[in-house]
Amino acid sequence: MSDFSLAQLVDDVQQAVIAADLEGNITHWNAYAEELYGWGRHEVLGRRVTMLAAWMETGATRAGTFTNKCRDGNEIQVFAIVAPIMRKGKLVGTFGVSVPVAVEPRIATLSARELEVLRLTAAAKKNNEVAKALGLSRRTIESHLGSIYSKLKISSRGELILFAARNGILPHEP
Repeated sequence: MSDFSLAQLVDDVQQAVIAADLEGNITHWNAYAEELYGWGRHEVLGRRVTMLAAWMETGATRAGTFTNKCRDGNEIQVFAIVAPIMRKGKLVGTFGVSVPVAVEPRIATLSARELEVLRLTAAAKKNNEVAKALGLSRRTIESHLGSIYSKLKISSRGELILFAARNGILPHEP
């Protein structure tokens, strides 16, 4: 491995590696970022990182599942870790690594309403809180949960939360 430069290693890794300066301008975009998001390096260097991820803030530390934009206008769910770049104790930019979230096939069996119930339940909301948030009765929520448990082949709220976390369904913290 000693014959590889750090720059080459970062370029060859199968994760999108992106860096931005204090103003939020992209300063590094590796080969996998090109493949994942569709923009070539020459198209993004110097552009605002918010073109890709409106949630990305310079200097913020974040980890979780987020929605990013692709060149073709589509959105992609990614698991990302973003951290500040510090030099001699001073913030100089932001560094992020992201990979696409694999879509669990059982998620596709859920209706849009069931997905809403799943998200709210996985966020530790009680059935009556989910019902109020969606303008439904508690019994309707219980019925949706029964259907969700059956479709996902799970049997408890704990399994539901774990499934949601593993599949990027939990809402991220702002």
